[in-house]
Amino acid sequence: MTPVRREPAATGAAAVDELRRSGDVYVWSWSLSGSLRPDDLLLQDDDLARVRGLRDESHAVALARTRAGTRRAVGGLLGVDPRTVLLGRRATDAAAPGQGPPELLSPALPLSLSLARTDGIGVLAVSAGGGVGVDVETVRPIDVVELADVVLTPFEYDHVRELPPGPCQALRYLRCWTRKEAVVKGAGQGLLCTDLARLETRPDEDGPVTLAFGPRREPWTVHDVPLPGPWVAAAATAREPGRPRGRLVMC
Repeated sequence: MTPVRREPAATGAAAVDELRRSGDVYVWSWSLSGSLRPDDLLLQDDDLARVRGLRDESHAVALARTRAGTRRAVGGLLGVDPRTVLLGRRATDAAAPGQGPPELLSPALPLSLSLARTDGIGVLAVSAGGGVGVDVETVRPIDVVELADVVLTPFEYDHVRELPPGPCQALRYLRCWTRKEAVVKGAGQGLLCTDLARLETRPDEDGPVTLAFGPRREPWTVHDVPLPGPWVAAAATAREPGRPRGRLVMC
């Protein structure tokens, strides 16, 4: 399914209600390359302290642009000044204190957020009414055989191995991986606590796909996120009863 572009619509609580009714997932991305710019410093005090404490400039740029990009995206969605957007960390069983997924503290609206970044790019996914997860990976040479036992289901392994070694095989493996990690992150689970080789991602099908995850096999809608560069990404949202599958909306 081709993603759509977000058109100007409702803001504030009305935007959240609209997002919940639609089941859509909104996705933003931004470059992490180059040097820090003044508009990258749209940070809360704790983020600014972390950025200033990093000796590696590339790490500082990545952190600053990710946090600033998130505040701009949420502010634009809700129609508020990004400087008034307050972010925290959601506690989960899989995350150490202060290391959980991002959480919107203010405005106090029920949005779910997920962040991911890799070399050169940061990605944010937002949904309402359920969990959301996003993952992005850089395309690179991958030893599929070495990783198969702990990552791929038998079907996924056979499907990926049928492709010739090289970029096509790496892309299809990363489709499996990003879909898995997006679901696991959305559910608030840790990769180390999840048997990834039992999470079937249906890599032979273009997204969106519906995957079953967890003890109760809850349904998750997973979209492949198109990005202009050497990356593979996926966004996953929990399917609530009576909620439509929704679209991927690039913002």
